[in-house]
Amino acid sequence: MIVSVRDLENNLQDAAAVTALIAGVCSIVKSKKTLVLQLTDAVSAQASVLSVLSGKEIRENSIRDMYNFQDDGLDAILLRAETADLSKEHYDDTVTKMLNRENMFDVFRPTAKSSLLDMVKPELIKTVIRNARDIYEYIFVMIPGNNRGILDLAKEVSDENIVIIPQGRAVGEIRPDSTTSLIVKDYEPDSRFDLAGMRKKYGVKKLYTVPHNVGFRDAVIMENTLDFILTNRKTIRDDDNYMLTASVNVLLSRFVSADTPLEDERPLLAPKEEKKTGAGDIPSVLPESAVQEVTTVKRGLFRKKKASQIMIDLPGTGERSRNDGN
Repeated sequence: MIVSVRDLENNLQDAAAVTALIAGVCSIVKSKKTLVLQLTDAVSAQASVLSVLSGKEIRENSIRDMYNFQDDGLDAILLRAETADLSKEHYDDTVTKMLNRENMFDVFRPTAKSSLLDMVKPELIKTVIRNARDIYEYIFVMIPGNNRGILDLAKEVSDENIVIIPQGRAVGEIRPDSTTSLIVKDYEPDSRFDLAGMRKKYGVKKLYTVPHNVGFRDAVIMENTLDFILTNRKTIRDDDNYMLTASVNVLLSRFVSADTPLEDERPLLAPKEEKKTGAGDIPSVLPESAVQEVTTVKRGLFRKKKASQIMIDLPGTGERSRNDGN
């Protein structure tokens, strides 16, 4: 399925943040093979879905940024589409892999061209998007809100369309249909501009929300939204971030089929040094030196109690996890 995402005010930074959140939940929480690309002209890092997800870490761990030419991203796949029939290998070679599972969450670096449609034929863009259907279950396409050519292109190829709106009075014209979902960004339930009034303003029966969330906002600014989504993929009602992920799940339930449980609980995040390739899983068998049994003595009411703990020290991470034994 192909889903377009745009901000009605053409705020590309908000569009990038919401696209990153929705696509991340679709992949990580719903366990769907997900691709993200954005059909914008050259943008700053703050308006890039890729940067919002993990921009700082990618820059710190990539030598490609040292060169002017990069053989990856949207520009690279468009070049291949011009000279050859696209294959799965073409996508694997040009996407940035967010997770270490094959094609589970891939993102195209946005174009470096100052005017995408002036320099690339629309048919090539359609080819890239449509051929991706053979590899990915869900494709999220971030588009600008004021480019008629891109809007028409997205309408032609998309199955669903998400339009991001601010909380408050209607800010623009929109003709919602059965394929359009309106989502209120940075939603505050205590605002006088409640959902009932906004539904009336926009002439729709249903509005979705991305609730105001400090943790999400900070993650966007710090360019580590991927870590935020991974950390909060299993939240409970009492958790501060529960309403955010729950609200996105409500939106996705409109067009995403029931999620499939992951095969195991191995870390999803690709190792830092291999962020670009997504290769290298954490070994399933730990070295003997990483596992230690520690016995502690605690004084109880009538007698001393002995308790054992298994301490696991994963090599190279510097982090420890503890599981209480008997």
